[in-house]
Amino acid sequence: MKTLACCAAVLALLFSQQTSIAQSSKCSVVGMSISKKKEGNDFGQGYIPGTMEGVRVYIKVPVGKNIISIVEEDQPKVFDDKDKDLTGKRRSMSLRYMVDYSKDRKTAVIPVSGSLLPPAGCKSMSVKGKFKFKCGNETKDETVALDMKTGFKTKMAGLDVEVRRISKGFGREESTRITFRSSESFENIKSVYAIDGDGKESEGRSAGSSSFGFRDKKTYDQSYEFPGKQDSIKKIKVVYFHKTEVVEVPVELSFSLGF
Repeated sequence: MKTLACCAAVLALLFSQQTSIAQSSKCSVVGMSISKKKEGNDFGQGYIPGTMEGVRVYIKVPVGKNIISIVEEDQPKVFDDKDKDLTGKRRSMSLRYMVDYSKDRKTAVIPVSGSLLPPAGCKSMSVKGKFKFKCGNETKDETVALDMKTGFKTKMAGLDVEVRRISKGFGREESTRITFRSSESFENIKSVYAIDGDGKESEGRSAGSSSFGFRDKKTYDQSYEFPGKQDSIKKIKVVYFHKTEVVEVPVELSFSLGF
């Protein structure tokens, strides 16, 4: 498989006047699926479970920075060996729910899809375009006193939040799940910790998120699960990115059907 260089370009900082340049990186193709439309299906689903008719190419993108989320704007496109665009009809599913991040969130595997099939005899394909990522630069942490009851309001990581639900967590170990609500996204939060009456910190984990609304008028719910019983949690420590930037990564890959 022949791979052309994939380099990061100039970064536009969202919350600062400075500009930085990402380190050069090489993207690569790590997977691919091609499927015809399943007979008798009126919704365009393909024979491969979970796919639609067309082609899907999985691109590994080493960004080298703390990825917060993918920016869904100008996505790369798939082309056949005659340079025909295979994009066809765009899918309605949000790309951010299909990205697979590395544990340190500095690399992402992203599917690039086309609803058109490559023609018979096609020997190679290519992916061209660019990805954009919202990345975090510097972190801050703050500790917030928490009244463990629904309806409690406070400020956390620069967000006005409300405790919407408190319940037992899942699993064999004793845990507590807290759902917060805000008019802004929680995505800049890197990690959270529950603090008990003795000052002991226990790291929590994300236990799901959702949003509803339209454009700029959205409501966001974020759940975190913490070890221990509900009455042991007295404070919440939040580590969050207070400086972010948009990293643009141009992509130009040419590959055959073999690895």
